[in-house]
Order: sequence, then C-alpha cells, then structure tokens
Amino acid sequence: MPTDRARTKRQNRYGFTLLELLLVLAILVAVVAIAAPTVNGSLDGYRLKQTAELINGEWTKARNVAIRNGRIYVFQYEVEGTRYWTQPWSSSVDETETSDSSASSEIMQIQTSADGGKSLPDRMSFFGGETESDSRTATLDADPGALDTQSSQLGTPIVFYPDGTTSTARVILTNEREQYVMLNLRGLTGLARVSELLTEDDLPQ
Repeated sequence: MPTDRARTKRQNRYGFTLLELLLVLAILVAVVAIAAPTVNGSLDGYRLKQTAELINGEWTKARNVAIRNGRIYVFQYEVEGTRYWTQPWSSSVDETETSDSSASSEIMQIQTSADGGKSLPDRMSFFGGETESDSRTATLDADPGALDTQSSQLGTPIVFYPDGTTSTARVILTNEREQYVMLNLRGLTGLARVSELLTEDDLPQ
C-alpha cells in the first residue's frame, strides 16, 4: 500500500500549486490589459464606419425623395455637434402628388426629421466638411430664410436635386478616440463613398 507521502508526490506531479495558479492568472490579466485598448479601438472604429454608412443612407433617401417628389431637398448638420436633418428646400412649393406609396412614406420621414432633427450615435460627431458652390446653390445662399437656422454652427447645406444630381460635398465624422471617416459625395452621380478609418494627419488641409 502506498504511503500518504507517496500519494502526495504523485498528485503534485500532475497538479498545480497555488503560487503557479496565481502566476498564470497574473499573466492573463496583463495580456487582457494590453489587448483591451486595441480591441476597444477596433470596435469604436467599426461603429464610426457604421455611422458614416448611416449618413450615406440618409443621403440616398434624400436623393430618391427629391427625384420622386420633383423637389429640392437640403441636408444640414452641426459642425462639432451631433444633430442633422433633411428638409424640402422651399416649403412654399406644393408637393407633387405621387401614387408611389413607398415614396410618400420616405417623404414623411424626411419631413419629420426636418422638424426635430436626428442625432448621431453616442460618442460620434460631425468634425466638419465642405460643399462646392455652383450656380444652382447661389439661390439658396441668397435666401437663407428657407433653411433651418436653429444652430449657429451649421455646415454648408448639401443639396439634392430632382434630376438626381447633388452638391459635390465632403463630410468628416469623428469619435472620442480621434478616429475619422470621410464621406465624399459626387454631385454628377449623387453617389457617396465612405473612406477607411483616418487619423488627423490623413485629413485634407
């Protein structure tokens, strides 16, 4: 019969001491602490790109409604803020009747957002942007009362025309980690492209 001491030696060969377990646990905690910022940064970057796609979807909706409704629509946003909204260019122009129920639904959504606006997800904001001026936007510049001026920090309006064209514009979004994503809207096609994640050094001067 094996003695108690022999059994203990045999068990220790296949087991771990408390000190060894604590050492492994400390290593795991250190690895998690090192990896956590990278993982969180990746998740925040993913959320920022999803936010850019959200704005891209808002632009697509505005363009489609402008075409279907035969009216000019304007997208506005707060620089260094979170609010944005889309509204008809001239509220004095009667809406064109349409039999397309999906278009009517989109129009209602656009007008609702123009009243109270929408907000970007938490920890996301508009960093800035610019819109190229052309002869058509001169009319808007001459009649600022037709635009929503609730905020004193509005970016230059982005215009969506009934013929499917838009302003040529660029809007930059950012998050708390100072990551950036840029949306480039091509006026001739009305299509936007979302950039990869950028740093401040990557931004246009």
